[in-house]
Formats: sequence, structure tokens, C-alpha cells
Amino acid sequence: LAQADPVLGVMMATVSATPDQVRLELVEGPRVAPAPGEGEDAEPEPSPSQTTLAPPGLRLPKVAVTPQEVTAGGTVQIALTEMNADQPVRVVLRPGGTVLADWVADEAGSVSSSVTLPAALAAGNYTLAFVFHQEGPEDFDLGTAPLKVTAGAASVPRSSTDLPQTGSGSAVAGVSAGLLALVGLGLALRRRRAID
Repeated sequence: LAQADPVLGVMMATVSATPDQVRLELVEGPRVAPAPGEGEDAEPEPSPSQTTLAPPGLRLPKVAVTPQEVTAGGTVQIALTEMNADQPVRVVLRPGGTVLADWVADEAGSVSSSVTLPAALAAGNYTLAFVFHQEGPEDFDLGTAPLKVTAGAASVPRSSTDLPQTGSGSAVAGVSAGLLALVGLGLALRRRRAID
């Protein structure tokens, strides 16, 4: 007989019988390692949100972004309120990680300013991240806002009819007129000889 225990391992039971008595002997088998997450001493895996903790006393701002759809190279107005006084904020465009601005909140814990997007930015959906930038390998996101970027207006080439007259065109017209005059003169001379 055998009975498995998740902590102690496998208990082996040996039974022997005689006409006068029955003997039961328990022998401890090899220990079985508990599965991940089992047992009283197992510790839970930290969630991604626990890996970067907000600094003590940090206040998350209210975020207002206008407009939420802009062309590449355009300007976006941003207002952040209800932060701590003199709280630093870095504006980052994601994906790509382009740093658009570094600001510091005023005494009221607010900052209102604008950022300009790169002119060569491809059209698509982006995220404006407002980051508490601190010394060290990790920063903390104070908040985010969606942003849709559209392509700038492409220049349309003008048609050939809109092109100005060049000097070569005038020269061709002059040569054509000269040839016509010579032909007319030749016809006139042939007609005069025929009359004579």
C-alpha cells in the first residue's frame, strides 16, 4: 500500500500476517517537491504593476489634451492639474519613446503648455505618456492620453498647362513663322515666272 503526501512525500505501507497477529509497518519514501504555488510557504508572483512603485507622496494629475487628433508636425495643448508643487513631468510619445518636453509643476501643482509633434511622424494611433522622471533605471507613469496622428497634406504638382512659356518655345514659334514666309515667297516667284 502507498499513500502520497504533498509535503512529507510518499508513505510506503508493508503488511505481514501470521496466524497470531497482523503486522503493519510504515516506511517513508522519497520526498516529492511541491508544485509551484502549492504549500504554506509559497509566495505569490509579483504582478507587473508591483515592479515599479510610485514614490511616497506622489500625486497623479488630471490630464487634458486638445486636440486628440492632429496632423504630423502639429501642436497639441496639454493641461496637467492636482499634482504636487514643483513636481517634474516628462512628456513621452509612444511607441518610439520620443521625449517631447520636460516640465515642472507650479506652486498650485499645475502645468499647461504645448508640444509639437515631429513633422516626419507616420500616421497612426499613439499614446502621450506623462512620466515622473527620477534618477535611476525606472520611471513612473503619472498618466497617459490617446492621440491620433494623420498625415500632413501632400503637395499636388501643377499641370503642364500651368507652366510658363520658356525661351525655347518662343524660338520654335519664330522659326515656324520664318519657314512659312519663305514658302509664300517661293510660291509667289513661281507664279510670276509662269505669267512671264
